[in-house]
Amino acid sequence: MRLFKYFSAAVAVVSMFSGCKSQETSNAKIGEFALSLISDTTQATYQIISANRARNIHGEIAVIGEPEEALLISEYLIQSDRYDNISGTAKPDGLPDFAGETVSPILDSYNGSYSALVEGGREELLSEINVRNFAAALDTACYLNAFDTEKIVHKSGAKLVVLSSLYASAYGYGDIDTLRTLTNSYSKVISPVHAMLEEAWAQCGEGMNIGIWTTSDVLGSGVYATVFDKEREIRKDYAAKYTAITPDTSSTVTGRFLDFMKKYSDSGENGNKKLQALLVDDINIPVEELREAVKSVMAVDQDRYITYLNYLAPDFKVIDLKETVSSACYKLLRKDNAFTHRISYPRVNVYVTAASERDSSYVTVELKDKYLTEDLRNMMIASTPKIFEEYVR
Repeated sequence: MRLFKYFSAAVAVVSMFSGCKSQETSNAKIGEFALSLISDTTQATYQIISANRARNIHGEIAVIGEPEEALLISEYLIQSDRYDNISGTAKPDGLPDFAGETVSPILDSYNGSYSALVEGGREELLSEINVRNFAAALDTACYLNAFDTEKIVHKSGAKLVVLSSLYASAYGYGDIDTLRTLTNSYSKVISPVHAMLEEAWAQCGEGMNIGIWTTSDVLGSGVYATVFDKEREIRKDYAAKYTAITPDTSSTVTGRFLDFMKKYSDSGENGNKKLQALLVDDINIPVEELREAVKSVMAVDQDRYITYLNYLAPDFKVIDLKETVSSACYKLLRKDNAFTHRISYPRVNVYVTAASERDSSYVTVELKDKYLTEDLRNMMIASTPKIFEEYVR
C-alpha cells in the first residue's frame, strides 16, 4: 500500500514560504519524508536543497541511482555527439555534446535493489532515498570515507540532476520537484519516464497511441500507470493511450520486436490502433539494432509481417531512454545558457553511497578502492570502459 499523503495537509506549513507556486503544488501528493522536511526546515537535507539558489554554470551534471543505470547513462553522456555545439541543431559536429562539463554519477550501492523496495511495498522509503541522493548531488562537499565526521572533499554541486532509475520517476521525482519549487532551487532535475513521455507527445501529438518496451519488474511496479495518468491529466489529453509489454528476453532483437508486436496484436489494447512510437526503457537494448529491425519489418512484404504492419503507423519511431535523457539535458542547458563553455572533453567524478560507520544511516563518499567492489569493477570494465579508463585507472 502506498502511504502518500496529500500535500493539502501541509498547507499551513507551506504558507510560510514566499514566492512558491501554490497552484502547482497544492493538489500534488507528497511523501512523508519530504513532508517532514517542509515541516522542519532545520534538517540538513532541506538546508542543502534550499541553499542551492545561486546560478552555477560550473556545477556538475549528476546522475543518481543504482550503479549500473547511473554508470550507463553517464557513459552515454560523456560520449554523446548528437548536436552541433555552435548552432544547437540536431547534427553531430565531431565534438562531445557535453564538452567542458563534469558528469558525476552517484552510485547508490548502499540501498540495494529499487525494484525490491517497490515489490516489498516500500515506496515511501524509495522516495526518501531519492530525495536524500538529490540533496547529496547538490551538496558542495562529501565525505572522504564513511568514518569521517565532517565532509572534507570539495565538489562543485550539481546544476542538473538526472534520475537514472525508472522507479524514481514515480517514487521520488514528485517530491524532489516540490522541494525545488518551494526553495527556488536553481538546479534542474530530469526523470527518464517523464522525458520519454514528453518526447513522445512532442513527436506524436495529442491523442497519441504508443507502445512501451519494458522489463517485467517495471511493468508490475505501476511506474507507467502512475506517471502516464498524471501527465495525461496535466495535458488534458484523455485520448492518449499506451500499452506496456515485456517481450521475450531470450530471442534476438528482431525476434523480441516481433514478439512485442504479437503480444500487442493479441492484447486488443486500445482497439489495436496503430502504434505511433515505441518507448524503449530497457537500457541494455542496442537501439540502433532495434531500429534496423523495425525498418526491415516495415520494408519487407512477407505474410508473417503483414499482420504486424497493420498495427504500425507509417512514421512509426523508436524512442530510446539514453538518447532522450541526453537530449533533455542538452536542450535544458542550452535553453538556460548553463553550459560551462570550457574547451575540454567531459570530465568524470564518481561517488558512491556507503554505510556510515557512525550511525545506522548512509553517506556519500568518493569512489576509491575501498568502495570499488570486484563486481562493480568488472561491470565498469565491461559496460562503461570510458569511465573506468578516465576515472578508475
